[in-house]
Amino acid sequence: MLVRSLNSRITCDEEERTREGYDLELYYRFATGTDGKEICDKATTCSPEGADFLRLTHGPQANLWRVNRKWRRSDQRGFSMDGKTGFWVRRPGDDDRTGEIDPTRLVTGITPFVWDTRNLLLISPEIPGQVAKEDRESFLASLSYAVQRGCQVFFQVEEQEISVGRIGAKDQKRILFWEASEGGSGVLPRLLEEPKTVARVAKEALEICHFDPATGADLITDASCSRACYRCLLSYSNQMDHRLLNRLAIRDFLMALQAASTTRLAHGRTYEEQYQRLLERRDPASNLEEKFLEQLHLARHCLPDRAQYRPEEGVYAEADFFYEREDPKGVAVFIDGPHHDDPKQKEQDSRERRKLEDMGYRVIVIRYDKSIKNQIGAFADIFGRGVA
Repeated sequence: MLVRSLNSRITCDEEERTREGYDLELYYRFATGTDGKEICDKATTCSPEGADFLRLTHGPQANLWRVNRKWRRSDQRGFSMDGKTGFWVRRPGDDDRTGEIDPTRLVTGITPFVWDTRNLLLISPEIPGQVAKEDRESFLASLSYAVQRGCQVFFQVEEQEISVGRIGAKDQKRILFWEASEGGSGVLPRLLEEPKTVARVAKEALEICHFDPATGADLITDASCSRACYRCLLSYSNQMDHRLLNRLAIRDFLMALQAASTTRLAHGRTYEEQYQRLLERRDPASNLEEKFLEQLHLARHCLPDRAQYRPEEGVYAEADFFYEREDPKGVAVFIDGPHHDDPKQKEQDSRERRKLEDMGYRVIVIRYDKSIKNQIGAFADIFGRGVA
């Protein structure tokens, strides 16, 4: 079977394909590290009261498959091909099927697919209880395109750079985004790393859907957009979902999302659970470590994965806090109090920490005689931007 990248589509007449429609399914698989574990980051977007709105999972360099099951308006599963010529056979019932195909040459049930490696973002929204079961698909479809448009405006990227689809079935339905441009645009990780980015995207989505972000008032005063229009949710590429799209169905959810904050999860624990875990495992004799954690927590920066951790055997340098990463191998954070100014201690620190750097780790030192807040801000790529 011929396999091509998502950027090299199977040749077809685009208008005809869109009008008839295929039964397409999306599949994904996160990349795995040398330990066999999935490489992905997780985060939650919560209200100020702690209620979950979204669960986000970002997977860099994940595998994405798009499988073409059949013609949408056909009972035949898969497609047929003339085994001798290699030409696809038109679907049963078409008036322009030419001649009779020799049954001995007919290959049926072929399922074409395309695959590629992309940066993925899986979003699992907490659908409000007032949304009826039969309206859930409409809610998810409307939310997916509203967030897509909001990202395009907020990050100033082209429409084709961020693609979206829905994946799963029934109560397990989720929204899947991927960076469709070659090499990726790098915008999806920011939704997890920056606490207020999701909220700002929601604000853009409200404006796109003709709502006042401050009050939620509908800015459409005539009949130009009752449920959706080409100025908000409709587009050529989502024609098959036009009947589902309804901007009014997602207004309240987007309004609430504006006040939410996003925090990354560590080992499946919530932000507060991870914070308490680190407090329990810090050096009880170090007030500086406690102040460092408090500052991270106060501004909703990214919390470390571990406390009091020795990354490598044979290296006598125990990181006060440690961030697990693939590249570099990890980030070791050392909290240096006044005793680290002693010449012997300073020499030992320099020697052992240099060993870690030579092994591929990144070393960050937080000192007692400088502003902790400013030092954290200097490493926004590790600690995140925090809440302004």
